[in-house]
Amino acid sequence: MMRFGGNLGFLLMAFTLLSGCMDGRQGNYYQSYIDPLTAGNVIALEEGEQPKLIFSQNIEADKEKYQNLGFVIIGQSEFDTTDEKRYLRRNVDSHAQRAIEQAKKVHATHILYLREKVSENMETTIKDGKYETERFERFKNVSVYLVRGTN
Repeated sequence: MMRFGGNLGFLLMAFTLLSGCMDGRQGNYYQSYIDPLTAGNVIALEEGEQPKLIFSQNIEADKEKYQNLGFVIIGQSEFDTTDEKRYLRRNVDSHAQRAIEQAKKVHATHILYLREKVSENMETTIKDGKYETERFERFKNVSVYLVRGTN
């Protein structure tokens, strides 16, 4: 009976961890600076509008550039991920799509988005007497959420 309880506890813990990952890390790691709906000096994303995704190569330089253009940073999320290497690439990866969904939640009109490969590694395991090699890539993900200031 004790063994069943231990296994059940492990399964519940694993389910909790996995369900948190499935929701996406953008929201989990989002740090809010201001609420654009209550701040008086910004123009928030309106219902039905789509935020603009801006791919960045240098997030710090782009933050400064957009602030000089009159944008206000309302929040940011940053996290690392490790993904199995895919040889077929999508136009917009799932993390970028999650950043867009997070922008809608926080009413950001623009997103500075950086997904930068940090490293690659291989892992070889033996399965049914055969060697299987998987390739993994580690990425740094940064999303900076912006709205236009009224000043």
